[in-house]
Amino acid sequence: MKTEVTIHDFCRLLRSIFDILDKKRSKNPNKEPFIAKKFKMDPEYTTEGFLTAIYSLEDAELAVGDFLEYGVEGVTKLKGNDGERYLRLYGVLNAVYMQYLTCRELIRMFKVQSLSEFEKDVDENRIIKLRNIAASHSVNYKVGKTRDYYKITRITLSGYCERLNVIGENDTDYEYNLLKEVKDFQCLVNKWLFKITSKIVSLNFEESSKNSQEYLTELEKLKIILDGDAIIEVPKFGVVIGQIPTDNYTIVKIIETDENLFEN
Repeated sequence: MKTEVTIHDFCRLLRSIFDILDKKRSKNPNKEPFIAKKFKMDPEYTTEGFLTAIYSLEDAELAVGDFLEYGVEGVTKLKGNDGERYLRLYGVLNAVYMQYLTCRELIRMFKVQSLSEFEKDVDENRIIKLRNIAASHSVNYKVGKTRDYYKITRITLSGYCERLNVIGENDTDYEYNLLKEVKDFQCLVNKWLFKITSKIVSLNFEESSKNSQEYLTELEKLKIILDGDAIIEVPKFGVVIGQIPTDNYTIVKIIETDENLFEN
C-alpha cells in the first residue's frame, strides 16, 4: 500500500523523461542544443541545469528526511551537544531553501505557471522567513525599510523544535513549530512538482502516445495520494484507490494492471 508521496517520486519521473529524450540526441552531432530544444526548455537554460535541479532536490530531501527522523539532536542524541543542534537546524532550513530555489527555477525553465502564484504559496508558509531570520540574515533582516535583528532561544532548540523561539527586536511573531513547517513545505513542494512534471509531459509527448499515457497514469496515482487517499495494488487485478479509515477502506475506483507486485 502506498500512502505517501516523496520528492524522489517526481525526480524519478523527471529523470525517466529526460533519459527517453537523451537517447535520441546521440544521433545529433550538436547534442546540447538538440535536446534542450527537444525538451521544450526556455533557451536561457541548459539540460545540465535541469539535471542539477534534480540532484539538488534529491540531496536536499536526504537532509530534510534525516531531520524528520532524528530532529536537531541527530541519531546520537548526545546531551549538551549544542553545536550539533545548531548545525542540524541550519542544515534543514537551508535544505528547504534549496528546494524552494530549485522549484522556482524549474517553473521558469518550463514556463509552468506564473511565478507569482508559486511565491504566494511560499509566502503562506512560514519556513522561508524562519530560514532567513534564523539561518541566514539574523543580523540584517529587512522588510521594506524596516530592519530587525533575531536570536534563537537556545533552550527551545531540542527534539523537533516544535516550540522554537526566534526573537526579533520588533517582531512579535516569534514561536515556530519547525516540524510542522517542514512537513507543510514538503507538501507544497510536491504540489508544485506535480504541476511541473505534468507540464513537461504535455510539452514532450503527444497525449495519445504510450509514453504520455504511462506518465499520466503515474501522475494520477501520485495526485490521488497527495489528495489524502491511498493506493492498494492488487496482483493481476488492478490498483484500488480509496480513503483508508482506521479499520477498512472505501474503493473509489480501479485502474487496471497486469503487474504482479508480489512476484520474487
